[in-house]
Amino acid sequence: MFMKTTNKLMLVLSLSLFLFCININSAYAKNKVTETLDLTTMETTDKLEEEGWSWDYDTKTLTLDGITIEITDQDEEASDCIKFDRGIDTTIIFKGENNLIADRGYSLYGNYTAGDGTLTLKGEEDAILNLSYKMLKTTYRGNNGTTIGYPHNLVIESGTINNKGTVMVDDTFTMNGGNFNLES
Repeated sequence: MFMKTTNKLMLVLSLSLFLFCININSAYAKNKVTETLDLTTMETTDKLEEEGWSWDYDTKTLTLDGITIEITDQDEEASDCIKFDRGIDTTIIFKGENNLIADRGYSLYGNYTAGDGTLTLKGEEDAILNLSYKMLKTTYRGNNGTTIGYPHNLVIESGTINNKGTVMVDDTFTMNGGNFNLES
């Protein structure tokens, strides 16, 4: 009788542990995106709950909340994590810890358009934005380890940005607050 009870208890514990591991895995996978967020053609989209991001077309504001965007190139062209229109003022608000990892593309890429827009990065209290690249193959578009490519103006308002790579800005780079850690 004791063996049957012990076996049942072990079965219940094993099943509980298994279900717990599945829930943890799905929670982590929920905020991982493997395709470029192309803000240049995107309408207002709210995927904050499912994937950890939302885009407001009217205000040109992207919100990131604990997301990992990891782009692995499977063809000859490099892909970027986030592509924005460099001719239009765009704001990225980040919450929690966020990771933008590009294989050969840029973490943040200003699409070549006319105009002199500003890319503004704002992190909430204790928010982190990690920008990096893998550089597994020959680069495309002349990207030799550049994580932020070609905004006309770049403004950092707040939060912590850990940048493993080069930043290329057409006109002005302004830091009004926050922390910007550069490792090239």
